[in-house]
Amino acid sequence: MYNVLTGKQRALVFPVMCNADVKIDYSDNVPNTTDDEGYGIWSHSGDFTFEAIVTPYDINGALNHTLRGRTLTASTKIMPNNGHQSTLTNYQSEKYLPVIERITHEMRIFSSTNFYISLKNATTTTANQPAEYKILVGIKLSSGAVQEFLTDSAVILPSRDRSWVHSSTNIVSGLNEEGRIEYELATFVNDGNGSAWASGDTEIPVLNQNLFTTLNEGEPLFIKDGFTFTQIGTIDDTDTSGNTITLASAYNAEFAHLTALYVRTYQDPTYINNSFHIACTYDETAKEAKIYFNGLLVKTGTHAQSGTFSFEDEDLFIGATGSRATGRFSAITNKQFMGEMHEICLTSVIRRRFPSITSLLPNYDDTLFYFRFEEVDLWH
Repeated sequence: MYNVLTGKQRALVFPVMCNADVKIDYSDNVPNTTDDEGYGIWSHSGDFTFEAIVTPYDINGALNHTLRGRTLTASTKIMPNNGHQSTLTNYQSEKYLPVIERITHEMRIFSSTNFYISLKNATTTTANQPAEYKILVGIKLSSGAVQEFLTDSAVILPSRDRSWVHSSTNIVSGLNEEGRIEYELATFVNDGNGSAWASGDTEIPVLNQNLFTTLNEGEPLFIKDGFTFTQIGTIDDTDTSGNTITLASAYNAEFAHLTALYVRTYQDPTYINNSFHIACTYDETAKEAKIYFNGLLVKTGTHAQSGTFSFEDEDLFIGATGSRATGRFSAITNKQFMGEMHEICLTSVIRRRFPSITSLLPNYDDTLFYFRFEEVDLWH
């Protein structure tokens, strides 16, 4: 038997272009005595497990010229992207978080001096490329500097294929093995003599660079063999008058005249309407940190420093570093999280499995803090 649940999932909302955090105030929780002795999280040392259920927003944004047939609508979940404009500094979004900084932006989920966890954008361009997130953890012991642990690959990804309608044109050749559109035909190699294009070249002559779809600098370019699409490079420049595409680096293979060139179909940040379980454990004895995504182990690392782990006597922050900068480039300084926080907790034991990835289930006796933000939407 299945239980079908309907309704809106509530959250603590950090809309795009916000400057916000939640402070867990040390002075409000610890009596001001001569010893200033902490309790709870401020007196804890050693092993711990951190868990959060979050919904990240797309901080790359949707370029108007990479929509490929979609309708752009204003959203608090997708950053404006004005990368096609010549006067970027005229845009508030550019002053808040420049396009060039978005591709490596770090969004802090929880922040303290000795432990923090973030989502870090792992893209190289914003052209037809929503943000993709790795998980970053920083841990500082009683001796030495902070050591960071980063997942090897992005774990939160956009959708890269889509369905199609019968009346669609120029899409059949871009279908994957599941019959979904994953690539779009862009143009064809144009060798005037009808001979092979030279291996090692970076400049590709084409029939018309915008024959079927608009090409953008920073986008990967593909060739096809059956259902296998091979990336030949990244577009570095396009010359409309000369009908050429320049790759960022040479591709060591020859292309015959009229070889079809493909780009990815539009990618959608479908994760903005989903939630994800993120966890980190630290084993004091083994000095071992582990990162989990949706219950699966995705990264293991050993801390190189000696000493013990404990929390400083300080304020703790959710959603940013606590710098509380405003104005130009404030998102960078604050490592501003943009998205939704549903639940967050920290426990004093190492958890090796998670019975639920849709709701946190900390044991009461082990809980150092637990916050649930699902009664109503709380906007910052």
